[in-house]
Amino acid sequence: MNGFISVIIPFKGDKEELHALLCEIENVFSNGKLKNNYELIVIDDDSNYSAEEIKNINCSFDLIKLDKGYGASYCRNLGAEKAKGDYFLFLDADISINTDFDEKLSAYIDSNIDFDVLTSIYTPKYKENDFLSLYKNIYLSYHLSQFQNPVNFLVGAVCLFKRESFIKFDINTSHVEDTELAQRLIQKNKKIHFAKDLCVEHKKKYNLWRFIENNFRVPFKFCKPFLMYKRKDPASFSHASFLQLLSISLVGLSLIGLFIRFELVLYILLLFFLINIKYYVYILKNSNLFFLILSMITHYIDSMIMGLGILSGLIWYGISGTCLKKINANA
Repeated sequence: MNGFISVIIPFKGDKEELHALLCEIENVFSNGKLKNNYELIVIDDDSNYSAEEIKNINCSFDLIKLDKGYGASYCRNLGAEKAKGDYFLFLDADISINTDFDEKLSAYIDSNIDFDVLTSIYTPKYKENDFLSLYKNIYLSYHLSQFQNPVNFLVGAVCLFKRESFIKFDINTSHVEDTELAQRLIQKNKKIHFAKDLCVEHKKKYNLWRFIENNFRVPFKFCKPFLMYKRKDPASFSHASFLQLLSISLVGLSLIGLFIRFELVLYILLLFFLINIKYYVYILKNSNLFFLILSMITHYIDSMIMGLGILSGLIWYGISGTCLKKINANA
């Protein structure tokens, strides 16, 4: 493989998950095409663990421990500053890679594909018997897999930058920092290649509150970069597919229909489930019938929550953006 890779992992959560990922990287990379051709950098964003606890693993890596929490964006930027590689591979600490990850990554780097950044998706898997966590992985896996190259979004959990193409993450943007960065990359005519077969398993665990909070907060936060870049890039909302936006709109219409005519609600619900039939088939392929039934109900509720997040975000950032423009105009 041509080039040296710096693997950069921001960390704040579970030490066991981090150790599991580091061992996977060591086993896969050291015994494959990337042998002696990579370095591991972990940036501890003021976790609850000491440096000794984090380093207590039979694996070689550089650890940078911060004295307070600065956020994932700061950690990624710091890792890039310290990195020696020709490529920066950013991985989240709560993922798992496949045994052929290095082969596929090397193949992309050595190929004739013209890219500045590679990004990928999650597998529709979750090792534990947890409905919400598995549902979320299947949902993200399906909807992201529908996009074709070139794309104008990043999945922050797994993305590879050429050193010369790297642009710093915005430390003032949280939860959607990958989306915001993707818009700036597109503005600078950088090419983001969607490597679907470079997928990773996401081990993020959702309880009911975390599920609701995440599905409201992310669409809410997403409205900020959308409003910032929508005039310069009309497709800047394409991280959400047309099907997702249509589904969310239908849920909103069904709620309005309750105040008009009940039969109208039934027709809208029927349309909602019909347009998502391929998604439900995908769920069934990766689970069972009982899981599918629960997922269809969850999908409707989930779309409602995301719709509320989008509506609230457009209002909040729309008003705050307008006020800021007026303040700047009067300054």
